[in-house]
Amino acid sequence: MNIVRIHKNKVNSIERRHPWVFSGAIISETESLKDGDIVTVCDYKDRFLARGHFQHATIS
Repeated sequence: MNIVRIHKNKVNSIERRHPWVFSGAIISETESLKDGDIVTVCDYKDRFLARGHFQHATIS
């Protein structure tokens, strides 16, 4: 499973169940991901936050 890690200052919106992640909040490498890939979203300490699909765009 692909993992996308979120910057520690951007975790709060996801914990409040905001429906998307802005690309600037991602701290992990996303070069190998393809649009539509299913990803596990984790915080900077690798704690599970959500699961979703990835897009190479401002809203990832």
